[in-house]
Amino acid sequence: MGKYFAKKTTCIHGHKHASKREAARCVELHLLQQVNFWYLDRVSSDGVALSSICNDVAGWCGVESYDFSGLDQLITGWSATRGPADNILEPLFDAYDCDIRPHDFNIQGLKRTGVPTGSTLATAMFAGEPRYSVKIKQAAELPRAILIDFADIEAEQQPNTVRSDRPLATSDARSEQKIDLSTLALNTDDARQLGNRYFRRLWNERKEPALSLTARELGLEPGDVRTLELDGQLITARCTRTTIGADERIATEWKYDAPTLATLDGSIGATFDGRDEAVIVVPLPTRGFVLDIPLLQDSDEAVTPQVYTMAAPYASGAWPGATIYQAVDGEYSDELTSIPSSAPASWGTVAEVQGR
Repeated sequence: MGKYFAKKTTCIHGHKHASKREAARCVELHLLQQVNFWYLDRVSSDGVALSSICNDVAGWCGVESYDFSGLDQLITGWSATRGPADNILEPLFDAYDCDIRPHDFNIQGLKRTGVPTGSTLATAMFAGEPRYSVKIKQAAELPRAILIDFADIEAEQQPNTVRSDRPLATSDARSEQKIDLSTLALNTDDARQLGNRYFRRLWNERKEPALSLTARELGLEPGDVRTLELDGQLITARCTRTTIGADERIATEWKYDAPTLATLDGSIGATFDGRDEAVIVVPLPTRGFVLDIPLLQDSDEAVTPQVYTMAAPYASGAWPGATIYQAVDGEYSDELTSIPSSAPASWGTVAEVQGR
């Protein structure tokens, strides 16, 4: 008598089973026994460095050679939509007082410090005629006010705006400049200080020298701060542009700079007007009383029985009031009375008879 054997099925784990159903059951049991937990890291309360944001943007643009390690300013929160890199980073660089420049075949980010480095550039070293020129921007060319839009972390990141300005009577300037940082999470103090610093820098760097140098200064790069000697007058300036000509002369443009322009002034920002503070209310537990006492006044006597009720919270805090239900057919389904939060009972132990 012959014996017939069913064709066995092999599951993905290499086990042989009598049927596909048993093989599927084996896979199901394996998945249930192999539960994996994946934890997503969160940004710490200290925030991320500006250098990390610049690194990400450089990666989006396909830039491989860059150095933003010097940008260690901490940013609480920020987001951006993909687009031109200058549109993404320029508002951040303005607010956090930074420059970006080509450096040793790399793209480099650096803070503005206002501290001179290198030797003094004297008038005798200048090339060309005239040896130098100094342009001073007129007040009408500058903004009278700076406005910074930001996400207020003290108001659930709702849009807020800080304003830094000059009194109308003290300046011929009339225009206003806005910096859109609506995706940057700041508190009002930080936003105020960043706005004040940027506004102070705009008005103080209005003095703009321009001069040409010989090939001796080929190492000069935009962002470098040097002391310029202009016919005996010393001025600290930051190089903003260099152009190497066919005759190896280096045409340079500068802006006035100083260490005090890079500091924050410690100003306190205004509170978010027209908004209540976000508070999570935790209702307090209630103690209720149904009093079995004689009628307190004759008017309480009626055909419908009068029931005296009271309720109060166990402790001071947010108490929403109370509702007392009565049982009908074994279930507490009918509302007997409600005690508003404004009328809590005073309950406790008394040492003597209380008055009415």
